Amino acid sequence: MNESFDNALEFAVGLTQPQPQYFVEQNFTDESILALLDEAAITDLFNKRPFMNASIVMKLRMKAFRSWVQEKGDANIDFDLDDFTEAECNAIMKKMSRKTSSSSQKDRNKKSEVKAPDKFNGKQRNWKSWKAEFEAFLAAIRGENDAPLSYVIGDDDDITQDEMAS
Repeated sequence: MNESFDNALEFAVGLTQPQPQYFVEQNFTDESILALLDEAAITDLFNKRPFMNASIVMKLRMKAFRSWVQEKGDANIDFDLDDFTEAECNAIMKKMSRKTSSSSQKDRNKKSEVKAPDKFNGKQRNWKSWKAEFEAFLAAIRGENDAPLSYVIGDDDDITQDEMAS
């Protein structure tokens, strides 16, 4: 493992012994190999013995380091690993958290893939099945604070006589 890569892992990411040694055993010897890791590989890595007690922040820092290396490589920018400081790592983590927050909001705003029920035809014999389809449809759509829209409809059976009087 080269010294700059080792320093970035230790000082910016926060790895402690024996964690860097595990990287060597897995042939992670430089930033070019780190750039090849995907989310699943990093998750798998942090499920191994030397990383089992790693903090969430350390996992985020590792993802930030990988992201930084990938961005530099994608832009064909020559870079020095000594530039990946703790401050740089924190800035990338902040950027990553904003990106995740906005993408999860977009996911919530996406139209549900559940098919809406056909328009109610007004026949009483079809009411129970249509109502069940409609409630299932509303349950699949998420609203404010990720609450299912089925939450806003109530069942008349749940209302007491006192509540109806008021």
